[in-house]
Amino acid sequence: MERIFHYTTLEVLKLIISNKTIRFNSLSHMDDMMEGYSVDFGDLSKYYYVSSWSSNQEESIPLWYMYTNKMRGVRVEVDSHFLQMNKDKQGNIISTNSNLVAYPIQYGNKDSLLSPVKYSAVWQSAINGPRGYFNDNFVDIGLVKPVAWEFQKEVRFRFYGINKKYLINLGGSQFERFANSMFNNQPNDIDFADIEFDIHNFSNANFVLGPASTNKDYETLIELIRQIPNFCGKIQKSSLQIRFKEK
Repeated sequence: MERIFHYTTLEVLKLIISNKTIRFNSLSHMDDMMEGYSVDFGDLSKYYYVSSWSSNQEESIPLWYMYTNKMRGVRVEVDSHFLQMNKDKQGNIISTNSNLVAYPIQYGNKDSLLSPVKYSAVWQSAINGPRGYFNDNFVDIGLVKPVAWEFQKEVRFRFYGINKKYLINLGGSQFERFANSMFNNQPNDIDFADIEFDIHNFSNANFVLGPASTNKDYETLIELIRQIPNFCGKIQKSSLQIRFKEK
């Protein structure tokens, strides 16, 4: 079974465990300003929501530095299937934000709940020919980053959606209304959405404290893990020996 890794602060981990939710952020707020770009439709980033993880089993100095508090955060290791998205009768993904209309990203037989990011200098067209049929590249919108980011070895949970007040009245189903709203560049002011998960799926998680972590950080982590039922994972400090200097 595949394992995935997430670098974060102890403060964010507390929210994850206490609320039993994973936050999905809009691509319009991610590090790479080209996130969510489409050759055919331009910038679609405000409609795409992601939770970013890594497939790299080895500790990453850049990820420690970029996504924790001065290397005093934590790396979470879990099974890749720990998060399942529940849907309502209309196929909407259920989140804690009742104003969000959200859907899994699918094309044909492809379902990309969790997908690896592709690193490329070229974005491929998602439309074939003058009649405008979508092709397989459609499912890759929001999954392509410049090769400079390849060190992340990123995998991401992903869906797209919009504030329901911006849905246009064009299309039969609610999903068709959403798609037409997106391709007609309707506004979207929802910056994030939280998805609930079963905290029991953290029972076999492993936690690595950052290279600059303190004894107090270790005590904080122990207190947080007490909230995880039947925890049988591992807790350890980073094996990296870094002389950390504040800039």
